Amino acid sequence: MIEFKPSAYLEEVDVELVRGFRRFLRKHESDLGDRTCYNIMQGVSTFLLRNGNNAAKTILKKMSFPPTVVNPYSEDEMQLFFTACSEEEERVLKFFL
Repeated sequence: MIEFKPSAYLEEVDVELVRGFRRFLRKHESDLGDRTCYNIMQGVSTFLLRNGNNAAKTILKKMSFPPTVVNPYSEDEMQLFFTACSEEEERVLKFFL
């Protein structure tokens, strides 16, 4: 929030300030994605909640982002990948698969 309102004190943060911050994020010059805006707002909400302020909680609930499309690797691509790995790397990666 420092970039949005550097002089804001915790006691001044209310729903309107959080809404303004959300608008600021959506129109940010870095063209932040929906997921990034949500993650930032989630961090702000966590900070505020930890300090006894739930102003961002209702706004965060209303925010959404499109699901991430996952394109799995083919078996051939996985085999090619594992041939480039060491034996230990392959073992660790297959454990997590």
